[in-house]
Amino acid sequence: MSVAHALQNRGVMRTLLLCAGLAAAAACGSVHPADDDTVDGGGDDDGVDAGDPGALSLELSDDTLDFAGVGVGRRSVAITITVINRGSGDVGPLAAQAGGHVADFELGDECTGMTLAPAATCRIVATFVPTAAGAREAMLSLTAASHTGAVPATLFGRGLAGALTVTPPLHDFGAQDRGIATAPVSFEIENTGELVSGPLAIVLGQSNGFHVVSDMCTGALLGLGGRCAIGVTFTPSALGPALASLEVDGGQAGASAASLGGRGQTVVTVSRSGIGAGAITSSPVGLDCGTTCTGRFDTAPVSLTAQPAADNGFVGWGGACSGNTGPTCTLTLSTASMAVSAGFEPMRTLTITPGVISVHVDDPVNADCAVDPCTYQMPRTTVVTVSGTAPPGYVVKGFSGVGAGCTNSPVCTFTLTVNRALTATYCEEWDSCCINPGFPGCL
Repeated sequence: MSVAHALQNRGVMRTLLLCAGLAAAAACGSVHPADDDTVDGGGDDDGVDAGDPGALSLELSDDTLDFAGVGVGRRSVAITITVINRGSGDVGPLAAQAGGHVADFELGDECTGMTLAPAATCRIVATFVPTAAGAREAMLSLTAASHTGAVPATLFGRGLAGALTVTPPLHDFGAQDRGIATAPVSFEIENTGELVSGPLAIVLGQSNGFHVVSDMCTGALLGLGGRCAIGVTFTPSALGPALASLEVDGGQAGASAASLGGRGQTVVTVSRSGIGAGAITSSPVGLDCGTTCTGRFDTAPVSLTAQPAADNGFVGWGGACSGNTGPTCTLTLSTASMAVSAGFEPMRTLTITPGVISVHVDDPVNADCAVDPCTYQMPRTTVVTVSGTAPPGYVVKGFSGVGAGCTNSPVCTFTLTVNRALTATYCEEWDSCCINPGFPGCL
C-alpha cells in the first residue's frame, strides 16, 4: 500500500490523515500532477468512444464535484469517486494526473497502477482544503496504458476567509435512506475576531437535501466571543454523494463555513417465492440472502443474481425485476426503495417414450426426442408443451401419462408439478378405429 500524498507535495501529515480515514475501506495510492494545468478530456464525457475499439471504457460515479464554500485552511468532507470498467476486456495499468489549483485538493488514489477486469472497480477519494479565498478548481484525468483517450473529472470549491468560526467545521451525515431525515446536527457559530459582527446572514449553499431546522443566528449581532447555534438535517432525494456548505457572513467580522456531506441510498428488499431453495447475491456487494433480506446501495446500477440450490431451479423474477429473463436482474435504483422477488422450485423429471413418433419438447428444453426414451429435468411448475410428428404410414394419436386432455391430441400442454412419464401413442393410417375410437363399427 503506497501512501496517498497531497497534490504538489502539500505535506505528509495531512495526507497520512486522509489515508487513515481510508484504511478500513481501501488502500491509498498516489495522484501525480500533470506537466501543466490543462487536462485533455480525450473524447466524450464518460471516456467511451463507441467508434474506437481501443477507446477507454472507464466510467466515473461522478465526474464533477462541487465542494461549495470551505474556510481557508479547513478541510471539507471527503468524497469517493468510484471508477468502473464498463468494457469487455481488461483496462490498465491506470494512471491519474491532476492540473489546476492542485494545492487546494487532496486525493487518496488506489487506482494508479491497477488493471481493472470487466466490471471491476477502484476508488479515488477527494478532499478540498483551500489555501486561499475565492474560487478554486482542479482537473483530474485517468488514463490507461492499454487504451487510448482519458476520462476527466473536475473539482470545484470556494475558499472563505474571516474571523467567524463554525464548529464542527465539517460533518458527514453518512449514508441515509432517500426521503428519510437524519437527526439534526447542531453547528455553533462563534466570533473569534476583534470586531462585533454585523447582522449574521446564513446561506445553505448547494443544499442537496440539507435543511436548516433551527436557527438562532440569522440577524444576530455577535460580540467578541459571542456564539449562536444552527440545526441542520439531511434528507437525500437523490442517489449517491451530496455536498453542501453552511455559510455565515458577519460583515466586518468576516465569513466562514462548515462543509456538509452525505450519501443518498436506495433500500432494496428481496424475497424468495416458490417451494424451492436458492440464494440471491448482488454486485456491488450488499445482498447475500436466502428467504428475505434487505440491502442499501448508494451507487447504481446494482445487479442481482439468483443461484438455485442443488436439485432446484430458478423460475423467474418478480417485483422491480419483473420482465427480466435469466438469473440476473439489473436495477437502476430509480426510486427510494425497491422490492424484488426471486422464485425457486425443486426439479422434476419428465421422461418421454416416443416409439415411432418424433416428439418435440418446447421451451425451456427446446429439444427433439426420437426412438429412444428421453429424460429432462425442469423446475416444478414449468409449463411444458410437447408435439408429435409421425413418419409416413402413421398418425399421431396423443400422449399418455399426463392426463385425459392429451390422450387424443398431437399437441399437449401441461404443468410439470410431479415427475411424469409420457408415452407417445400413434395409429397406422389404415386403422380408422384407432384414429377415431367410438367410430361406428369400431369396438
